Formats: sequence, C-alpha cells, structure tokens
Amino acid sequence: MNQSAKLMVVVLIAVMVQAVAPLVAAQESLLLTLYQSLVRAVEHNESFLIAEEERVRAEAQVGQARAEALPTIRFFGDYTRNFEIPEQFVTIGDQTERFKFGYEHASNWGFTATQSIWQGGVFPAWAAARLYSEYVEQVRRQAWLDLQQGVATAYFDALLAEQQVEVARRSLELAIDTRDVVQKKYEQGQISEYDLLRAEVQVANIRPQVLQAENGQKLALTNLRNLLGIEAGVPLQLSPSVADSAAWETETLEVLITRARSRRPEPLQAELEVSMREKAVAVARADHFPSLELSGNYMVSAYREQLGFNHWQRTPAWSATLTLSIPIFEGMRISSGVSQAKVDLVQARLRERSVNKQVTLDVESAQNSFLEAQERLGSQAETVLQAERGYEIANLRYQEGVGTQLEVSDAMLALTTARLNKSNAMRDYQVARTNLRRAVGEPVLDALADTNK
Repeated sequence: MNQSAKLMVVVLIAVMVQAVAPLVAAQESLLLTLYQSLVRAVEHNESFLIAEEERVRAEAQVGQARAEALPTIRFFGDYTRNFEIPEQFVTIGDQTERFKFGYEHASNWGFTATQSIWQGGVFPAWAAARLYSEYVEQVRRQAWLDLQQGVATAYFDALLAEQQVEVARRSLELAIDTRDVVQKKYEQGQISEYDLLRAEVQVANIRPQVLQAENGQKLALTNLRNLLGIEAGVPLQLSPSVADSAAWETETLEVLITRARSRRPEPLQAELEVSMREKAVAVARADHFPSLELSGNYMVSAYREQLGFNHWQRTPAWSATLTLSIPIFEGMRISSGVSQAKVDLVQARLRERSVNKQVTLDVESAQNSFLEAQERLGSQAETVLQAERGYEIANLRYQEGVGTQLEVSDAMLALTTARLNKSNAMRDYQVARTNLRRAVGEPVLDALADTNK
C-alpha cells in the first residue's frame, strides 16, 4: 500500500470516529420520577415476578384439590396379535377334536367412570387449597409492598447522593473563591503566608469530599438500577417526587394500628394460616372415617381370524361397582397425623398473636420516626437561610479587612453542614413517610398515581 492510500485510510477512519463519537457521547439519560420507578420495578424486578408466578401455582393447586370431588372418566383400548394360539384336545369316543382358545386378532376398548360418594377429607382439602390461594395472594401483596418500600428508599437515597454531590461542589467553589481572595491579600502583603497555606489546605481537603460524594452517587444509582431491572451504565436523571399527603397520617396511634391490622398482608397471612391448619386437622381426622366410591365400566371385546374392518365378533359388557372402605387399624398412623396437625394449628395461632404484636410495634416505631423527621425537616430550612447569611457576612467582613479567615472557614463549614443536614432531613422525611405507609399497609404507588403519571 502506497503512502497516499495509507493517508486516505487514516482520513476515513478519522471521519468515522468523528461520526460515531457524538452518538456514543449523546447517550440520553433515562428520566425517572418516583412513580415511573415504582411501575418499572413491578414490571421488571425478578423477585416480585417470582412471587407473581406463585399465584398461578396456587390456582392450579385449587383445581387439583377440586378434582378430587369430581368424577373421572377414562377411555381405554388395546389390540393383540396372537401368532400362536393355544389349543385343547378333546376326545369323544374314537374322535379327537382340537379347540383353539382365542383368535389371531383381538381388541378390547371401553370407558371407566369413577365418582367418590363420600370421602371425608376431600372437601376440607379443597377449602384448604382455596385458603392457600388467598394466602399466596397476601404473600404477593407483601412482596409488592416490600418492593415499593425498597424502590422508594433507593430513589430517595439516590436523590440525597445527588444533593450531597451538589453541596460538596458548592463548598469547593466557595473554598476556591476564598482562596483566591486570600491569594490577592497575600500578594498585597496584607496577610501572612500561613493564611494562604491554610486556604489552600482547605481547598485540598474538600476535593476528596467531592470525589467521595460522586462515588456515593454512583453506588446509589447502581442500587436503584438493580431494583428496576435497568442495565448497568444507563444514565439516570431523577425528578424529585413527593407522595401526596394522606389524611390517615395524622390519625392517632390506635387508629393506625387498627388500620394496619386490617390492611397489612402479614396479619392476614397469619389468619389464613390458622384457617388452613384447622382444615388440615379435619383432613387428618377424615382418615378415621369410611369412604364410599362408585365406579362403572363399559367394555367391548372384539375378535377376528383375519385382520380387517368388517365381521369382527363383538361382545359388550357393562358393570358397576360400589366400594366401601373402613379403616380398622393402621398402626396409629392416623392418630399420629392428627396430633401433628394439631401441633401445627397451635403454632399457627401463636404466630398470629406474635404478628399482631409486631404490627403494633412497627406502626408505633414508624409513626415516631415520621413525626421526628417531619419536625426536623421544618427546622432545617430556616437554618440554611441563616447559615447562608452568616457566610455572606463573614466573607464581606474578611474582604473589608475587619474579619478573619477563621470566621470565613467557620461560616463555610456551618453552611455546608446546614445544607447537608437539610438534604438528609428531606431524605429521612421521605423514607419515614414510606416506612409509615408500609407499616400501615398502604402502597406508595397509589399515593403517587394521580399526580405523577
């Protein structure tokens, strides 16, 4: 390849790189509100989708239990080719006759029907399966509420991390501005070299804080992507979202506890488990009782010496059977099964009591955290305004020569702390509201549906 050809290849590669680079760099950020994040999580989160599939299994188990009470009808059929047919010799007087016992071609087909007339454990088992289906629905709802709580918390954590990056960068900008002022004063001989070194050290100390905040933001976004089923590296842009206030949030603790016990899936699960265990005791006891079953059979036998479709000799047969089974002794198996079922029932009742106590504790703790976060948030806004005003005064005093660099540093630290405290207070308030909703059994999604679609 000559020199001009090589040059042309290099030019083409450069043109292609310039054409592709903007497309790679211009990967658009995915804009997400809290509502959109919650909807996406419901559609893509693997743990929740697994819980969704359990509902299908539960419905199938209901159908399986119901089938035990319904009749069964089966068709059967067979064909036999006899290559050697057994023969019997019969002698009558001086003559011996040969008789074949069968035909070269034989076929049997028919129908069998069975119906259980009485079987003590069928209907309790069917009822238990229906209860289990309701139980699985509560498990799915629990997974749904937990997912919303996790996504909302991760979303607010990511927003906090973004605000922390902003606060750190603004603090760095203020430190750089202060250093520039100190640099000018030092060049004019108004301050000592120590003051300049102190300003430079302050800038150097803040830079790692910026990097740490940026890394924290990356981790928070990675956690959010994982919950939402978004591929790694996809840029996210979050829009601050606040759930609508609910009237019940201001209710008394007693009202919230009552609301939680009627809406949270955990108490409902415990109640359903008790009912299922009661049915399990009935199923175990049913083995003591007799069972009665009716079955019918219709069969057609057909024979022919040569294979074909016509002239088969057919002999139909009908029969009906009523079967009674009475357990007399089974080695204490039934009694042992009943005892185990009763133990499971007692344990289920104890778990129900424990769950109700835990619900009370959860609601009380969540309400206290919510009220504390609400009060703390209200006080932080005024603190930031005061800190901003304090920094302006300290900086102006230093520029006019009546203040000290220490005053500026203290005011900057107070301002940074106030901004961080405000961001943390907002995050804690939002998470506390989310946790209170979860403790009461209220979904975050419903609260956002009307305003953030």
